[in-house]
Amino acid sequence: MRYEQYGYKDEYDGIPRTYGGFAIVPQRFGLGIGVIIKQRNGLGSSPYLFDLPGGGKSEEDESLAVTAAREAFEEIGVRAFPDTAIAIGSPLWLPVKRDGVIVRVDCAQAFIMETGSEIPTPTEEALTIAVVNERSALGFAIVGLKSDPDATKRVFGRTPIMLWDGLSILNGPFYDQPESAVVSQRLGVHLSEDVYMPVDSGNYFARKRSGNIQMFFRLNPFEESGRFTGNLEDLVKV
Repeated sequence: MRYEQYGYKDEYDGIPRTYGGFAIVPQRFGLGIGVIIKQRNGLGSSPYLFDLPGGGKSEEDESLAVTAAREAFEEIGVRAFPDTAIAIGSPLWLPVKRDGVIVRVDCAQAFIMETGSEIPTPTEEALTIAVVNERSALGFAIVGLKSDPDATKRVFGRTPIMLWDGLSILNGPFYDQPESAVVSQRLGVHLSEDVYMPVDSGNYFARKRSGNIQMFFRLNPFEESGRFTGNLEDLVKV
């Protein structure tokens, strides 16, 4: 399974944890569509690097979707509506170690949601902003992405995973057909309207919408084609 290292593990039981919500904010440019990222200020962790709008859950936030929407407004001035939020995949868990011992586990969840018509604007928390697509995203120092001359050895952190998963969804489904028991059985997961579920060992996303099953390619910057390889496209031909 792709990125299984970021799933929850029993060893995290009893360890302090934090929760964060991150917003996938679509932005159209020319004939394409991309995702807004922002440059962090010089304070806190990962200063001056680029990241998705988002942050830690406050006591007042009713959900991580509310957290993501609040952070999007505070950081880039765009209103996002939590009641329209759809989670992208499962939460990603990242252990924080000190002297080789896990001292905290961070839980991050990305959401795509409807937004207002505001023009994204830099703030004290976001020094600059950028619109990235699957090609231009590779040119930014994204939080959690450690470069290596050998592309196969690059390590994804949780933020790049969420960014690329958001780009995957925005590309639109390659399969959008009435729900089929055969396809559902082959997927082996229960689809809902509220989550884009990773399927076929994480190579694709699937969701149910208005009685249809939708399938999305899951983008991967390390594949020459930009897409994960898999056989699900053949499986859904019924």
